[in-house]
Amino acid sequence: MTATDKMTDSPPSCVEEHLPKYKFDGERTREWEAERLGPHEMPDWYCPGGLHPVRLGDKFLDGRYEVVHKLGFGHTATVWLARDHSEGRHVAIKIHMASDSTEKETRESNALRALSSGKEDHPGRATVMTYLNEFTISGPNGSHRCLVMEFAGRPSCFPGYAPDIARAMVAQVLLGVDYIHSCGVGHGDVCTMNLLFRYENVAQMTTEELHSLWGRPRLLPFERLDGSPLGPEEPSYIISEARPQLPGTGTGPTDINVNFVVVDDARIAIADFGEAFLETEGREDLICNPAWRAPESIFHERVSTACDVWAAACLIWELLAATSKKLFCTEPLPNEDKILAGMVGVLGDFPERWWRQWEGRSALPL
Repeated sequence: MTATDKMTDSPPSCVEEHLPKYKFDGERTREWEAERLGPHEMPDWYCPGGLHPVRLGDKFLDGRYEVVHKLGFGHTATVWLARDHSEGRHVAIKIHMASDSTEKETRESNALRALSSGKEDHPGRATVMTYLNEFTISGPNGSHRCLVMEFAGRPSCFPGYAPDIARAMVAQVLLGVDYIHSCGVGHGDVCTMNLLFRYENVAQMTTEELHSLWGRPRLLPFERLDGSPLGPEEPSYIISEARPQLPGTGTGPTDINVNFVVVDDARIAIADFGEAFLETEGREDLICNPAWRAPESIFHERVSTACDVWAAACLIWELLAATSKKLFCTEPLPNEDKILAGMVGVLGDFPERWWRQWEGRSALPL
């Protein structure tokens, strides 16, 4: 299967603006990102074995899916908003980098398939993102697995929700985790960043309606400092993430007034199963934020679905405390030793095997 039925080098007319070209030298600052485009993937991630160079208007799977915006990115994948012309709706497509291990891709795919075959009458099923399809594309950087999921709404990772909203979210998180576990699956990365607020009928909106709600794509063309032409492995521009403008907000992507949500609208979806695993297989070395990471994972022991219970408890504390601070550390990007010290401060000493294994404890005031 070819990478696309149609690859568009020229930006489509739906874009909001074209920002000045960025001369790529492999270095950037977060300050520059915030001013110019907002967070986005590094241009040098587009290389053989890396990310697939997606462009607005690209079509996949014999023209069925057409890219209309970008939803997010990570070190191993990008996520795109696409129009499903066969079903008349919008979907989210996660495109893995070519070098992402077959084992990891298969693990995520197996977990999603298990979730799609769970009990339909389970009250937590509605709070878990729905897996729809998958396919593989070939491009200049290699072969990429693509996972198609429902398009539900916006990220919910903003602190300070009103108590009734927080309680509604907590109930749904617990139901969702219970459903995931009932399917024999562990999520592996339960956290606020992987919760989405559902929009009513958002998938059925027209592309123009979505652009009016989420903003039109903003493009940042870039060129190399040495003047050499961009290769086929690189896109001609980087695309901003979709950021909905909500009632009572400012104009920036972080100017969101969380109190606009009422309880009837506080419906969430648990997303991103990149760290998911089948319960029968377990996992080692989860790649997730240490603030929600279970201690057995930090100490590199094999984890079970119990890691989701630990993460959910940390998440519940954060929601009910209405704070951006984490339960075991107040720093925004804490290291593992500080997280472990926080666990000891809150819960008491570790079991002896962990205490002996923890090399960094001598440098901390315990």
